[in-house]
Parts: sequence; C-alpha cells; structure tokens
Amino acid sequence: MLVRIIEFQIKKPRNTRNTQKINPDSSIVYKTSKNKNSGNIYLKSYIIVWLLSLGLVCSGACRRHRAGTSSTNRAERHELVTAIISAPLTFDPRGLTSADTAHVQQLLFRTLLKKSHTYGLEADLAETWEMDPTAVRLVAKLRAGITFHDGRPCRAQDVAYTYTSMLAEHTGKASAFSKLAEVTALDELTVEFRNREPNPGLPVDLVAVGIIPEGSSPTIADHPIGTGPYQVDAYQPSQWIRLKSFAGNSQSPPKPQITLTIRILPDAATRELELASGSLDFLLDADLQPSQLEQWKSNPDWKVTVFPGGGLVYLSLNTENPLLKSVKARQALALAINRPEIINRVLGGNAEPALSPLPPKHWALSPNLMRFDVDRQQATRLWREANGTNPAKLTLLVTADANQRRIGEILQENWRHIGVQIELHSVETALYFERLRYGDYAIALAKLTGGNQFVTIFKGAFHSRAIHVRGNADTGELNYARYRNPDVDALIDQAQQSPFSMDQATEASKYLAVQEKIVQEAPWIFLWHPSHVLVARTTLDGFEFPPGGGGEVYARAHYR
Repeated sequence: MLVRIIEFQIKKPRNTRNTQKINPDSSIVYKTSKNKNSGNIYLKSYIIVWLLSLGLVCSGACRRHRAGTSSTNRAERHELVTAIISAPLTFDPRGLTSADTAHVQQLLFRTLLKKSHTYGLEADLAETWEMDPTAVRLVAKLRAGITFHDGRPCRAQDVAYTYTSMLAEHTGKASAFSKLAEVTALDELTVEFRNREPNPGLPVDLVAVGIIPEGSSPTIADHPIGTGPYQVDAYQPSQWIRLKSFAGNSQSPPKPQITLTIRILPDAATRELELASGSLDFLLDADLQPSQLEQWKSNPDWKVTVFPGGGLVYLSLNTENPLLKSVKARQALALAINRPEIINRVLGGNAEPALSPLPPKHWALSPNLMRFDVDRQQATRLWREANGTNPAKLTLLVTADANQRRIGEILQENWRHIGVQIELHSVETALYFERLRYGDYAIALAKLTGGNQFVTIFKGAFHSRAIHVRGNADTGELNYARYRNPDVDALIDQAQQSPFSMDQATEASKYLAVQEKIVQEAPWIFLWHPSHVLVARTTLDGFEFPPGGGGEVYARAHYR
C-alpha cells in the first residue's frame, strides 16, 4: 500500500520524457517512453530515497517475500536468491559473451586455465600446461577425477571437441582462435594445441572457453552440461535461472545442496527495492548510489564488502577528429579531469584511479608511467598550443545508464575550465556500440570488465590492424580510438614474435615500452578501476573475492 500512495502523490509534469510506473502488486519499477523533447523525472530515485528515509531497509517487519517465501524459509531449504542485470546471451561457453553471460557461465563451466589474483594464469581443469618457446605448440595435462554434471568423466577428447566444434561451427569466440590449426587428444588426460603461426596469446584465450562434453554441441545452448560448481535446473528466459549445486564437483561445493535462483532485473531501482523487501539474499555490483550503500552498511542484518576490481573505465578519443589528432590536445583533456572528485561523487570512493589499461598489482604493469593528475593550468596551455584560443566544441558519447550521464556531466564541468564545450550524446546500447565501432563520435565514455587484464589488450586495442573497417565485419577489435602509430605497431609485433617464456618477468619486459608510449600519447584516457561491491545477509558465508568478480564470488556461498 505504501507504494500505491507514492504512485498517486508524486505527480509527473505534463511534459516529461520518461515516466516511471509502479506495479503495486510486485513493486517492480519500469519505464515507458514519451515525448523525446521534454524533460526527465526519475521516480525510482524518489521511491528509494523515501523508503530509505522511513528505515524500511533496516526494518525486518516490513519485508515483502515473493511467492510467500521468507528469507527464513529459504534458509531452511538452503535456497539463495540474487539478481543480475541482463539475461545471458547463451549458455554455450563457445558463443558470444557479455558481462552477465560470463557471470553465469563461471558457475556452470570450468576452463583449462584461469586468472590468478595478480592476473597471471594458473591451472583449472588442467593440472599442468606448457607452451614451447616458438608459441606454436601448447600441451595441457588434465586433472584426473573431474566429471561433467551428467556423470561422464572430463577427458582430453572433450577438450579437443570443444575447440574443434567451435572452429567448425564459427561460434562467437571462434574469431579469437584464428591462428589455431588443430587440437588433438594425445591420451585420455593430455591435449595438444597447435597454431599455424606463433601465437603467444593462446593461453590467455583459453581462459574464456568452458569445456563441454564430446557430442553435445547441438543441445549445449539450451541444456548446458559442464563441470562447474552449479548445474541448470530450470530457466524462464529473461526472468530467472534456477541452479543447483553440483555434488560431484571436485572444488568442494557447498553442503548440503544449494538451490540458487538468479533473477534478471535490468533496472537498478528495482534491484534495490527487491533487496530491501527481502526477496534477494545478496547482490553483487548492483550500481547502488553512495547514500544507499551507507544505509546498508548501517544495517546489522547485512554486510557490505568492497574489494578491488580488475575492470577499467576509460575515455576513448577519436584520433581522426581534427581537434583530437594532436597528442597535446589529448593530454590536455586528461590533465583537466579531476578523477578523485568523480570517484567520490559518483562512486562513493569505490574505485582506484587508473594509470594504464592494466589493473593495479598486475604482473606486467610498468613502474614508469606518465601521470595525469589534475592540472588545469597546464591543460589550458597544452590545449591552446594544439588548437588555438577559439572556443572548441566536442561531443561525448555515453549510454543511457544514469551513472554514465552523471559522469558525463562532471566531465563537462571539468573541460569547461580549459575552454572546451561538451555536448552529451546519450544513446541506447546497440547504437552506442555501433558508433564506437565505426568511429562515429569524438569522445566516448567506455568500460571493460576483463579484456584489459591481459597483455593482449595492447594488440587488441592499440595496433592499427585492430581498427574496424566499415563494411567488413571481420576487421578490427578494440581500437575504437582509430589510433595509428608505426612505432607502437612495431613494439607490439616485436613482443608477439619474440620467443615465448613461462617466466613472468621475461614476458613483462616485452610490454613496458609499448605501455609507456600508449599512456603518453593518450588515445585512451584511463580513468579508474571500479571496485566490486557485495551486499549480503550476515547469515551467509563462503564468499570469495577475486579481482575479476562475477559468479566466482558466490560459487560456494552458503548459510552459516
């Protein structure tokens, strides 16, 4: 009834662009679009603030429980409920991916190799692995005793099938393995990868592909069978996924068996309300506003854990834009940004300023990087040297996400100090990526959730061959800045073609010079590495905190 009162008492002006409607029966907030030339009202923000001010988050008495299931009843039945933003694109670990797709697949599948906490590689399904110095041949020895969800043993033949079927069927991740010639099972537990040419990036690519049973390709997208800590029990597309912990998993799954329901809730306000009502047991990276997060921290029934993340928020500067061709112009924009101010105002301090695409504590991070601490006087001088004193106008491309718009507005303020006027272009996700891909923008606010955690980011984002060519879907990777520098290309090629070493220090030395050159020339402005934020009931235990976040955080969560 409280939600109904809000619905009638908060009146919307006649000319508004977005209306926020409330379904009194489910408390789910959803949007409808109206006149595009009118203003905005964010009813969801008023509702959350109003609910929080009444102390509803901290009051167990007012919690609503979906389908008559209270948190106490869920605990008795060993059931957990959480939420993600979007539905997985597919359950097939060889297919196209997204942040939430990878999030779910981490629970269902294991890979040959996985990331360590310092972003190196360590064995997962593989017990040992080795690549020869030519980077043409890699051999992995599997752990014995691993089984799939249906009881079949995980063998080298399954690994070979996973990769050969991916290449034959040209599924989503196949493009990353263009240099892979063949994958062969040498015996039940030994698998060999052979490349057509030197490919030192192969071990990194193995991290992204979960292993499926031999012969399962036709059904894997709808009926996934993996070796991960959970298996799919039921799925209602775009609404929820129900998983059950896999008792046969050798990674010590929670006992007794846990039922985990992952609800799909695209709206941040809805996720907040569902957590407050008691319908969710924990929430990871829910885009909570700083004031909301403080409310959860003060609630003795909940625990907030903030831990370092490995993702990256950055600005891509289109180097083909006449105002952004000069290194001095790009450095000026970088020096004008007050990163700590944005981190505190928008993120509540839950991020670390970025110096490079690589995260802090990365094994290959250079200690000699140019810093762009805020210096408006120097920024103004550099901008004028590059573009003169006439007023300059640029566009900043952002998604429709509310946080991106808030960050964009602060960047407008920052750049106004050096004489640069910014027009915000907020577009839906599909159009955003199309414009980013083909250089239809001046500056774009962007983020990476994992691609920046490996040294392959330099080839994928800054080599001239990584620029997309309109009309050719097979070209390009992440070089949205359309950055071209023959010296950088040569450094990347040299690193890729030099003998591969299993020694991290040797490999790191290959990427120091190129890393320093890219930071100096600023085709990307590295802003910050967002922290992960977990809000969970104090009755839960078993969470882990890898820098990659995702499903690994709660793969073994359980009631105390």
